[in-house]
Amino acid sequence: MLNRQDEINIIKNAKTAKLNVNNIMESKFKKIDGKTIDNVAEYIKSYFKMKKEINEGDEFEIFIGTDSQRVRHGKLTLYATVICLYTVGKGAHVIYTRVKRDDIFSNNKEIDKSKKTKKINDSLFNRLWWEVEYTIQVANYLKNEGVLIDNNVTQLHLDISANSENKSNIVYKSAIGYIESMGYNVRTKPFSPASSYAADMVVRGL
Repeated sequence: MLNRQDEINIIKNAKTAKLNVNNIMESKFKKIDGKTIDNVAEYIKSYFKMKKEINEGDEFEIFIGTDSQRVRHGKLTLYATVICLYTVGKGAHVIYTRVKRDDIFSNNKEIDKSKKTKKINDSLFNRLWWEVEYTIQVANYLKNEGVLIDNNVTQLHLDISANSENKSNIVYKSAIGYIESMGYNVRTKPFSPASSYAADMVVRGL
């Protein structure tokens, strides 16, 4: 449940987010302090190199996740995608980007109840599927750039549930099958902190 301050922050963040981005890597990533990252792949490589120089024994994992929130009665949806650079046992360094879409929700009231229910379900599926798609796009980018050389140390975190009573379950089977077919490790709620916690915090406003 969003409080009033969350709503204010989401609307504020939506104003500066790029609209209807089909590839999340077209949007600039930032550090938590707001500084823009010009080249995400080189930034991550440099970060891990620096950490190794400090302590050769450190082990690393990469968690990627996306969360979303509807804005202005559903006319806009704001997405936040994060890359968590996790030093095992020590904590994570998070970088992120935000984008928005205006092509998901419809407020058409001139439809009968059965069609409206279908329309809501279709919209929910589409909103959640973009979370899945943006997360995969980051993983594919990092793999193509030579950052992900071992899928075993990379996890894609989805803010969806295996519980059929949860609304987000609507995309569960499709998303899991899609990601696993690419060879990536996937985690869902409640074991997906990159999406359920980090991306959620970013979408609500840092």
